[in-house]
Amino acid sequence: MNKEKIFLVSLIFFVLFLVVGAITLLNTPLSKEDSCLKAGYNWDKNLEKCIKKGKPVYCSQVLAENCKEIYQPVCGWYNTNNIRCLSYPCAKTFSNDCFACLNENVLYFTQGVCPV
Repeated sequence: MNKEKIFLVSLIFFVLFLVVGAITLLNTPLSKEDSCLKAGYNWDKNLEKCIKKGKPVYCSQVLAENCKEIYQPVCGWYNTNNIRCLSYPCAKTFSNDCFACLNENVLYFTQGVCPV
């Protein structure tokens, strides 16, 4: 091979290397912490989970009976001492705080829908 062909083949391999590297980098899934922060939530390092900005409200502080059909979504976080979660988040979006706390497995809630 002459020098031009060697240079051209080397250049092609270099470009392919860059493209494959970029595709791999773009397809790398975000960590739970990164996806949490990207969604606008805070990451609790002690609990190792997303929490909505603002403090959680524990269901022991809420009287949950005769719930009204008002849509003010909350994320009800399950008590992982009572149930085992197979995927993240260990929570469910409820229409409001009253319905969240009617669920005996919900320990506390945060305002807004649950993180994905």
